[in-house]
Amino acid sequence: MEALRSVLVVLAGNEDDRDLLAKVVRFARPQRAHVQLFSCDWESARLMARACDNRDFERVRAISLDRELAHQQKLLTWLRAEGLEADGEAVWEPTHYEAVVRMAMRCRPDLVIKRIGLPRATGNLTLDSRDWQLVRTCPAPLLLSRPRSWAERPQIAAVIDTEQAGAGLCARIVRTAEYFRGLCDGDLALLFGEEIGESDGQKSARSGGCEPRAYDVMVLGAMTSGQRLTEVVGTLTCELIEKPTSDLLLLPPLQRGRAARSELRFLSVVAPRIERQLLSTFPK
Repeated sequence: MEALRSVLVVLAGNEDDRDLLAKVVRFARPQRAHVQLFSCDWESARLMARACDNRDFERVRAISLDRELAHQQKLLTWLRAEGLEADGEAVWEPTHYEAVVRMAMRCRPDLVIKRIGLPRATGNLTLDSRDWQLVRTCPAPLLLSRPRSWAERPQIAAVIDTEQAGAGLCARIVRTAEYFRGLCDGDLALLFGEEIGESDGQKSARSGGCEPRAYDVMVLGAMTSGQRLTEVVGTLTCELIEKPTSDLLLLPPLQRGRAARSELRFLSVVAPRIERQLLSTFPK
């Protein structure tokens, strides 16, 4: 993501949506990006699909869509008062992530944003099955948001995982993080795999060191291949996704065959200390 003209916001249908949109306003307003609200009542659609008696199908569907659109209308009024162009759409489908992907393929947003959906026993949120399927299939950059506000000057981290260099992700991660930092008027850090352990505070706590830097958004790569979780997002990204602290901006890979040499040239300037590792993977 190196330009922001449109944002697809996946709504949960409750009061948490206003907090999600508060983040959207922060980065969409500087670019006057169009905001598309999207709702999918998959739970009632799935229940009706499994019901033996479907005589009330159309009535239940109409009630569901009216409820979602009424919720959207309140949010649209607020967004327009904030100076943003915005529209809304609601669907009634039994598979949530497929509905989101179809919508993304139709409206071609520069960014999809959704709140992370499953509370843990600890009270933190982790990704549910719909989130994981979106990580695997979303055709656009995907921002997974946690229920916490960003700092007045957001801390953005570009997270470099050398195993993703072949997917053409490393340079895009850095460029996207820098662009997003500019949108939010934040600060940018460049993190490498061996530094991630220091960011969770465990080592600092043991050594009595200072409090580690907290990040509002981590920009990561999603490799989107294979069936196992680490094949989909990479080992490092998988580890970071399970940390309960930061929002996650996940970038899909480029098409296969895009030159790895341009990736190396970029990284040799931005991150010279990992150039040797990359050159061993992509010899001249």
